[in-house]
Amino acid sequence: MTTATLARPLHATPAMAPDGRAPVVFRGDTGSDAVTLLAAARADVVRVGFSADAPDRAAVAALVAEVEDEVAAVGRSRGDVAVLLDVEVVVVADDAAARAKSAQLACLDAMAGVVWPAAATRVVTTADQVHAAAARLAQEVGADGAYVIPLAGSAGLLAAVSRAG
Repeated sequence: MTTATLARPLHATPAMAPDGRAPVVFRGDTGSDAVTLLAAARADVVRVGFSADAPDRAAVAALVAEVEDEVAAVGRSRGDVAVLLDVEVVVVADDAAARAKSAQLACLDAMAGVVWPAAATRVVTTADQVHAAAARLAQEVGADGAYVIPLAGSAGLLAAVSRAG
């Protein structure tokens, strides 16, 4: 997995917190107010993502805002907590393949009757564009960066993504 950040260079989720301990990472999109409050009080990193409960950019932006509000409510600085958007990525060889794969995935979502249009919330792109595309999506929802999750079919190009980043 790779983390694409907006204000800092690309990096993986930090191996150490600023004080030298292992970072505390929470999922912030569980739908539980208690988990959100605990994450705001204790987490170094809160990961959010698209789901049936947060099916579009506006809903995920609301999750990010909720985390920010809870961080402030417990008296922490917003800079103490990184909010990362989980971004599912399919890496393809070229732009034509990206358009074809995006259409194929949208069709599969429609035929499967999925609860949210996952094809609209994942990134299908070339290796050299993964980090920029994931960072743009994270920026759209107000997250500090993107935690890139490669999906099946991307394995042959993951080394290229690492080199491109």
